[in-house]
Amino acid sequence: MSDLGGPINTNAANTSQMQPSLRGPGMRGASVETDSDGVHLPQQNVVKRCLDVVKDFRSGKGSKFDASFVISSIVNECVPLGSGKNPSTIAAIYLAMLDEWESERNRAYRRVSGTAGECQSIEPAGEPARKRAKLDFSCLDLKPTVHENPFKPLSANLRHTIHILQNWSQDQKQAKLKLMYHEQSPEFHESGWADIVAGKSLNLNAIHTIITTSRAIEKHTEVIGQVEFTYGVSETAMKKITKQNHWNAAWNRAARAYKFAFPFRQAELDAYSEHINEQFDQQLETYHGRVIRYDRAVRFRVGNTRRYELSDFECFRDLYASHFSAGGQLLMDSGESTKLLEGGREGSSKWDACHKWNNGDCTRSASSCRYAHICNVEQDGRVCGHRHVRAKHAEETKSKSS
Repeated sequence: MSDLGGPINTNAANTSQMQPSLRGPGMRGASVETDSDGVHLPQQNVVKRCLDVVKDFRSGKGSKFDASFVISSIVNECVPLGSGKNPSTIAAIYLAMLDEWESERNRAYRRVSGTAGECQSIEPAGEPARKRAKLDFSCLDLKPTVHENPFKPLSANLRHTIHILQNWSQDQKQAKLKLMYHEQSPEFHESGWADIVAGKSLNLNAIHTIITTSRAIEKHTEVIGQVEFTYGVSETAMKKITKQNHWNAAWNRAARAYKFAFPFRQAELDAYSEHINEQFDQQLETYHGRVIRYDRAVRFRVGNTRRYELSDFECFRDLYASHFSAGGQLLMDSGESTKLLEGGREGSSKWDACHKWNNGDCTRSASSCRYAHICNVEQDGRVCGHRHVRAKHAEETKSKSS
């Protein structure tokens, strides 16, 4: 055999005698092997001894430093001076094996942990990494009798969506980039793709702002260790959706992105668009803000649980009642922190009709009055809301009907 990297002759080791080890216990190949006449054994035996050291390192016996030291000692010991062979070149073959095994082990650990950043928990100096405690989900395996009001079975589309989101959760950043840079990807902003990958509800106000200003509104969040960093400056102030056409433009762009990520949800998204537009059509334009807030509440609920589709309208009865019923808690909620107008009493609202204006007694302008200058005639459980006084209600109504 002319090369130290050649095949192993296992019979050559049978006549060897082991001498004291060159390093710590537990690793083979560190002793000097000689025959009965004190002459070095053939080169195949050197190969076997170096490979034994590599095998010991792979099995967790000793550190990479110890293994490298023993391999170098074996090669230097067995290559005679003047032979023309470079010990470093020979030892590099086996040191590369140590490097390859260490890299393979690190890659396997990152796959198990799920995040590349957590590879820092691998112990230095070749020591085996500490095992993570297995998560216990037994508390979720409740018997049917525990649920007093069991939820309805999940639809096939919901199960499919959950499966995709669970898969993406292993590397949400990579999933977002894949959606963004796909050749058939629709126009959509980066933070919107991130929300879709995370299963969150989309901010239609941000989409509306991008459409109407052609400027980006991006906020980036990075987590390093236990600290979360948020950076990125908006190029323009956020604009709010106030009209039906604003909502439709923003929703259509969002729906295209949803359908690209989840093609099987097309019927659900189309049904939801039709449902919201029906609410717009049934409400006076003055009260379109209620529809916008109702839409936001529905999508927020769907984004914070995995039990509902947007087309499960029966599951949103409570939200509908709170936004549209006469006594609904959110009927007059603006969606922002409540600020009492200057001089106003608690409970007053700009949405309430001004009775003095309807009687011709209000001395304030429409902008300065803390009440709305709209007709206060009640019909079908709601006020008229048009821009005429109470006395002209019948006349205005008759002229429109004719």
